[in-house]
Amino acid sequence: MMLAAGGWIAAWQLGWPTPVRSARDACGILAIAIACCLTAFVNPYGFDLIRTWYVIMGEPVLRQIIQEHSPLDPADPTAWPILGFGGLYLFLLVGIPLRQVKVTWLLPLVWFLLSLDRVRHAPLFAVLALAGMASLWPHTRWARWLKDHRPDFYRPGQGETRSIAANLALPIAVVLGALALQIARIEVPLVGANWARHDARHWPVELIGVLKENEPHSLVGNHLFNDYIDGGFVIYHAPGYKVFVDDRCEVFGGDWLLRFVMAGSSGTEAAIRQWEMEYGNFDFALTRTGTAFDDHFANSTDWRCVQRTATAAFYRRTVR
Repeated sequence: MMLAAGGWIAAWQLGWPTPVRSARDACGILAIAIACCLTAFVNPYGFDLIRTWYVIMGEPVLRQIIQEHSPLDPADPTAWPILGFGGLYLFLLVGIPLRQVKVTWLLPLVWFLLSLDRVRHAPLFAVLALAGMASLWPHTRWARWLKDHRPDFYRPGQGETRSIAANLALPIAVVLGALALQIARIEVPLVGANWARHDARHWPVELIGVLKENEPHSLVGNHLFNDYIDGGFVIYHAPGYKVFVDDRCEVFGGDWLLRFVMAGSSGTEAAIRQWEMEYGNFDFALTRTGTAFDDHFANSTDWRCVQRTATAAFYRRTVR
């Protein structure tokens, strides 16, 4: 919002395309942008919510251990669609004369640069760039060339207008249709009920039953050792456990999480022994198959494996 408002005001001074026509317009747009920014503080935690995000985004260690915070890797095939889409957007953008460029057409570039720094921004770039490309395409020299030389391939509409009701009809119909499917509990891909599910290849869904069967309902004997990725999973499905760690990076800190991740490959026994001295003995354990954590509990005579799946294993302590 602030980039758009500031860009429009700067474009007004430079004589570029902008909705700002006077100082009054500039003050009004700036006031709207500031008001929108202040809505971030309308939450139960006030400034603490902003401080939390500042801590998360300012923690360099997370880029090493959490995929969504890692930079875009050109060698990774999953990054190629984003890089290709970014290249296509730049190609269309350079087809517009500089003095005809609108500020809103430049905003996707900000998200593209942020995507290069952290892949978590890539979906935001894709959505904004898609809307931007639809807006700027008719103004490019590439569109004009196709119009003049290949009208059989590209022929823009001449004076086509649609009412507001016509523009809103399809989105409203889609939303109401999806709402009806949800209320009727009809399973339809993407928009129907019960479509979003945990992927059993990634999440320990096959252990939900045993987790609930052994779920403690007291403040003692409820300590569960778990990997940080499974903390939120357990809290949601079986909140009676006191999980050891979850992915709230601002709570545990990047350095501690990095030591935890490293303990999953070396120095595992010593790390678990130290944690039990500091936080108390574990009563249960949920470990990912094939990790050093899993090997530790599987080879210990103090623990019994209640159930093992291809994804994870659930243990219960036998010796106090």
